[in-house]
Amino acid sequence: MKREIVCGKCAEQWQKRKYVTRPAEEHIKVVHGFAENDYLCDTCNAEINKNVQCAAVSLWIDHGGIPYSPWEEDYIEIVIPVSAEK
Repeated sequence: MKREIVCGKCAEQWQKRKYVTRPAEEHIKVVHGFAENDYLCDTCNAEINKNVQCAAVSLWIDHGGIPYSPWEEDYIEIVIPVSAEK
């Protein structure tokens, strides 16, 4: 499983990627919220300051990879409902 904290701009791009056709065993989950600390965006390297809106992105496959496990609340305060994937 790959995990990323991304800025608002990159979160929009990840949100769009969820709807791109890909194999059924590949998943993308985007969880929106506010940063609990200062971070750098894992996609574009922009600064994400504490309490600024951002997203936690998870990517995983069903077979042969590390399965998904919740981690987002360790990095962001979740305030927007979790986005479904597939």
